[in-house]
Amino acid sequence: MSAGGQAQFHSQSGLPRGWTRSDLSRWYRTPQPELGRRLIIARNPATHGARQTSQEASVTDTTNPPAQGQILRPSELPTISRAKGVVTQPLVHSDRGSTSLTIGISTFQPGAVIPLHTHNVEEAITILEGEAIAIMNGQETTVRPYDTTFVPPGVPHHFRNDSSSEMRFLWTYGGAHVTRTYVETGQTVEHLSREDRRIAGAPDA
Repeated sequence: MSAGGQAQFHSQSGLPRGWTRSDLSRWYRTPQPELGRRLIIARNPATHGARQTSQEASVTDTTNPPAQGQILRPSELPTISRAKGVVTQPLVHSDRGSTSLTIGISTFQPGAVIPLHTHNVEEAITILEGEAIAIMNGQETTVRPYDTTFVPPGVPHHFRNDSSSEMRFLWTYGGAHVTRTYVETGQTVEHLSREDRRIAGAPDA
C-alpha cells in the first residue's frame, strides 16, 4: 500500500507490487476474514472498534466461499443439436452461476436456417467464421467475420447460411433467463429447450 492507502499494482501483470501469481492463487485459497471488515471501515470509520451489526457480520462471513472465475474451453464442452444443420455450444449460463448473461457459439452448415423469432432480452451476435444473411427490420444483410448485430427485445430476426461453407457465430443475451417466441405461431419457449429445438427442426429433439 502507498502512503495514501492506495494499492500499487504492477503495470503489466496487474498484481500488487511484490506479488507473484503463486501469491495470488494462495490468497484465493485462504479465507480472508478481515477483508469485508476493512471495506466497511473504509466506508464508515465510525464502525472501527465497535461491535458489528448483523449486516456487517454478513459481509465478513466466510462460511460461503466467494464466487470463482472460470475458464471455459469450447474444445472441452459438449454441443447440442440446435436445428437441422445447426449445432450449438452453450458457454455461460445460469447453471454456471451467471445471473445476467447467457453466451454460446452456434455453427451453421450450408443452407441451415432458424425460423424468424424474437427474444425477451437483448441479443448481440458476432460472426466468427464464414458468411451469413442476417434478417431483421424487414431487411436482409450479409454479415462477415467480426460484424456484430444488436437486437433489442421483441425485434423479429433470424440468420441463414446461404454460402457453401460453414458459418459460426458467438451469441450473447443480456439475461440469465432467455425465451424465444416464434413469429409464425406466436409460441414462446425456453431458449434451447427440447421444444425450442423441436420447432427449429433439430433431428434429436
